Amino acid sequence: MAPTDSGPEDNGAQRPSRYQWRYGPLRLVMPWVAIVVGALLAIMNSDPVLRIGGIGLIVFGIILFFVYRFMAKRGV
Repeated sequence: MAPTDSGPEDNGAQRPSRYQWRYGPLRLVMPWVAIVVGALLAIMNSDPVLRIGGIGLIVFGIILFFVYRFMAKRGV
């Protein structure tokens, strides 16, 4: 069969995308990862800089969670 010929399995349908989610898994997982890493930094370190950085990551993850929900509602 020549490369330009269509086989019986090729009916012109597109292959489904790799992810079933519209926005990909990174947008769904990133806020939770930031919250978990921030909690680990805040709890397990006695250094004030890392503790403040961990609290900052927790706040950043919470903000990302709400921003991504807002963007998903608007279709962005």
